[in-house]
Amino acid sequence: MALETNLRAAVTARLSPGEELQAAFPALRSAPWKLFGGDGGYNYIVAATNRRVVVFQTTAVKLSTVRAVLFELPRNHRFGPPKGRLYARLQLGSLDAWVHRRFWDQLHAADATAA
Repeated sequence: MALETNLRAAVTARLSPGEELQAAFPALRSAPWKLFGGDGGYNYIVAATNRRVVVFQTTAVKLSTVRAVLFELPRNHRFGPPKGRLYARLQLGSLDAWVHRRFWDQLHAADATAA
């Protein structure tokens, strides 16, 4: 639970006044099986609020350290039911991202509260 708490704290600090966080989950930039192939790179935090969906760039080492806002999506964006055994592939704008099964409940919560 510590990771979820840290993600929520990192994201909440970057939200606009009056904006409420509804769901937040980490996502990998690369397919999990490519991480050891040299791609590395940074990861994302996807945050669904009452106004928008925000994709934050994080550091490669610590997921709860937010670097910048990459882009925003309209709040009516739906992630859809996750497919896969351990990781689900998501389309976030023009990016592909991978979400671990541990965080699928947050993904479902974001879809349930979409306008």
